[in-house]
Parts: sequence; structure tokens; C-alpha cells
Amino acid sequence: GGERQDERLLPTASELQRFAEAAPLSLKCTRCAVSAPVRGLLGQGVPNQGVGTASTWLGGDALKCSGCNSRYEPALLRNALALAMRSQVKAYYTAPLQCDEPSCRETSRALSTHVATDEAGLPLFPACTVLRCKGKMVKTYPDKRLHTQLLFYKTLFDIEWACAKLEAESRRSPTPLDVASMQIDESDMQLLDELKEQVQRELGRSAFDRVDFAALFRV
Repeated sequence: GGERQDERLLPTASELQRFAEAAPLSLKCTRCAVSAPVRGLLGQGVPNQGVGTASTWLGGDALKCSGCNSRYEPALLRNALALAMRSQVKAYYTAPLQCDEPSCRETSRALSTHVATDEAGLPLFPACTVLRCKGKMVKTYPDKRLHTQLLFYKTLFDIEWACAKLEAESRRSPTPLDVASMQIDESDMQLLDELKEQVQRELGRSAFDRVDFAALFRV
């Protein structure tokens, strides 16, 4: 059902660690002309803030410029997010392949036309484009990297995820969680939900980490 599908799109613990390598969502403020990353609900959108450290609730301030503290225009956020996701998807599809053999590391955007086998005589596919090399060509921008990047964008605006993370941290902290300070204006909440759903739709187009069992056994 829908709940199980949403669960598959939630970040796992290992993916949280890899968010440190995710590209920030940057945009230029129309009021102060400062280009800066969107900070996210917990400030995790700023490079070097790290999701492994204690989180700070920003709430509606996640939708504000860190330079002048003015609220970003909703259209500016939507467009910046759409362009960022489009750029990452394009990078995924246009990234070259690279040989996994350390002594070779040949890169190519084309598949090899010759047949190659490994040391056990099993066929290699896609084989390295260098003749007689026993390596296999692999993606330089793997599926999981794109999936993790999109998940990172989603967490910037995901209220449910941010609250769950703060609750998990509070259970390990002597300081209780101050729920009263975590209020968000209705207009901010609506925009955050819209931006989260914008990423969710892009994630929904990805087949990564999903198996359609009905399709597998369809006759």
C-alpha cells in the first residue's frame, strides 16, 4: 500500500551517513543577492553541518535566506529544486562508464563490442573497452548515489522525518525535546509539504531499491 511505499523512500541509517557527500540545494536570494544552500528543517542542508551531529530545529526558517533572513519566494524554491533534480538525473544518465580493474581504469561512454571472459571463463558484461582487459565497466554515477541525493533533497522539507530524528536524538539526551518551540505556520507547512512531494514524485520514478513482484510473476 501507500504507507509501505513511503517507508521504502525514507532514509536509512547508512544513507544518513552518505548525506555528507550530497550536493546542497543552492539558490540566489532575490532580495540580498546572496547565493546560499537551503538550510533544511534541521540545518542539514548546509555543507559540513553533518547529520551525525546534534540537530537544530529551524522550522519555518528553513524557507528563509541565511543572508538577510527574508522568506524565499515559493516559485524560486520550486524552480531551484526542479533544476537541481534535473541536473542530478542528467548527470546520472550522461556519466561515463569506468573499468573496475585498478590497473586499467579506462573510461568510456560506449559499450564494448568485443566478448570478454573473467579468470573463471565467465562472460563479462559490460566488458572493458580495452582489448584483453579482464575488467568490467561500471557506472561512475551509480543508482544509489542518485537515490541518496534525492532523499537528501527530500529531508530538507520533510517535517515528519525531521521530527522523528529529533525524537530519536532526545531519547539519547538528558535534555527533553521542547515540542512547544517546534510550531510551524500553516503557510510554511503547506509549502514544505509541496516541496517534499515534488521530490517524492521524482523518487517515485526511480526503480531503485524496489521489486515489483507482481510484474516478476506476471504471465
